[in-house]
Amino acid sequence: MDKSEIVLLARRVLVTAAILSAVVLGVALHRLLLFVLVAVLLAVFWNAVTEWVRGFLSPVIPRTPVLLAVVGGSIGLLAVVVYLLSAPVKAQLGALAEQWPGIMADLEANFSPLLGRLRPYLNGAGGAVADSLPWLTRDALSYLGLGFLGFVLTTAVFFFALFLALTPERYVKGALWLLPPAWRSWGRTWLARTERTLVLWMKATGVSMLFIAGMVTLLLSLIGIEYALLFGVAAGLFELIPFIGPLLAFLGPLLIGLSMSTTTALWVVVAWGFVQSVEGNLIVPAVLSREVSLPPALTILAIVGMGNLFGLLGTFLAAPVLAIMLATVRFAYGRGG
Repeated sequence: MDKSEIVLLARRVLVTAAILSAVVLGVALHRLLLFVLVAVLLAVFWNAVTEWVRGFLSPVIPRTPVLLAVVGGSIGLLAVVVYLLSAPVKAQLGALAEQWPGIMADLEANFSPLLGRLRPYLNGAGGAVADSLPWLTRDALSYLGLGFLGFVLTTAVFFFALFLALTPERYVKGALWLLPPAWRSWGRTWLARTERTLVLWMKATGVSMLFIAGMVTLLLSLIGIEYALLFGVAAGLFELIPFIGPLLAFLGPLLIGLSMSTTTALWVVVAWGFVQSVEGNLIVPAVLSREVSLPPALTILAIVGMGNLFGLLGTFLAAPVLAIMLATVRFAYGRGG
């Protein structure tokens, strides 16, 4: 074994040990890890948009003013979207809650023999869901809870991400100092590729979310399903949870359709299949690089693991975490390592 092979083997051992250490550290300090992860994702997003704006306008424009404009613009855009959607979504959610008993009664009237046979299983599933709700929400509520603590945490994440985005090179150099001198060039390349992976994931996921939200809202409205906007927004958000999210978002419209008629439910199935087919065959291949393609089995495992560790918020962060880990493994084991 020559020197280059020894160095490559040492790097691979280091990467494997680093991933295992990160998992152990994440379990032990999961709240801190979640804080850092959210801030890093936010900083990467701001940096990517900043560089795109500078490339579009002029690279000679100072970076800091553009970054601050991007930060302010992103917050303003989010506030406008929330303002425009909050009232109608809240109204539809309230109306759905009021009419839910009637919807269930219609379902039982339309499918009483089938529901009679399935009721023991449905009751058992309902009990399981009820038991899992505290598990799903406990950490999300603790991190994003109302009151002073929630405000402090949100502010801390914002400023932590802002400082990372303002002087990324400073923190990159600090991280590289943890490596032996001979490996720092390799570490810098790994950080650059990891950032690229996150940017590609954000681009693909953002496009998919917008497409799914718009198409689901439009098609459900055409079918005559009430609460189309509510279900469309939910479908867009659930795109953050690969594979499992679209199935969860499909259940609400399907139940509404079944309460109306079998034909309506069939149209809901057709619409959902059309949206998923267009996304999978046109949208995703156009924007999703192979670098961020996620194996289904590993993705589900990551969702379960992150959900168990971080609660509801963890399930939405499972995909970028898995993308980072896969990019690290690919880089260390033969793809640029």
